[in-house]
Amino acid sequence: MNRFLLEKKYMTRDAKLLTNPENIVKYLKDLQSGALECTFDSSAIPSDLKHSKRIVGTDVERALFSSNQHKSKLLLVTHGNEAKNFGVEAEFDSFAKSNKLKNLQVLHYNGVNESEAFKAPKKLPAIMYFRQGLPLDEEPAILDRNQMLQSLQDKRLRSTLKDFVQKNNV
Repeated sequence: MNRFLLEKKYMTRDAKLLTNPENIVKYLKDLQSGALECTFDSSAIPSDLKHSKRIVGTDVERALFSSNQHKSKLLLVTHGNEAKNFGVEAEFDSFAKSNKLKNLQVLHYNGVNESEAFKAPKKLPAIMYFRQGLPLDEEPAILDRNQMLQSLQDKRLRSTLKDFVQKNNV
């Protein structure tokens, strides 16, 4: 959790917060008293994502777990630091553009966010497949990160994603 709401936002990566003893004491008191609430990253949509729907905050629960959802979901979960995403966003968006499956919704989510119902994989970026009608207690399929990065390097991520969706669309 790196953002909190009080009368103003605290950011735990904020140098003023971490270097000022008075701010640290106030932050810890607010944390202990329950006065802080976690909020979600709402960074702007990257310009290269035009075909996948970006979800932020509690939208992830509605998009992935709402009972009235009638589509499977392919979800790219990215790292908050773009350099650690290895350029997977552009290839993922290219796959979204070429997606011909009517029952597949292609989504993008910043993995530093977490909600009650959704926890991002530990190693990011990650691609997850939520089969239509997936029970809440069943784990989604996750594309192996090493395979994803190798496919990206070999310029065949789109075909890897297509195979991944077909394999898990049972």
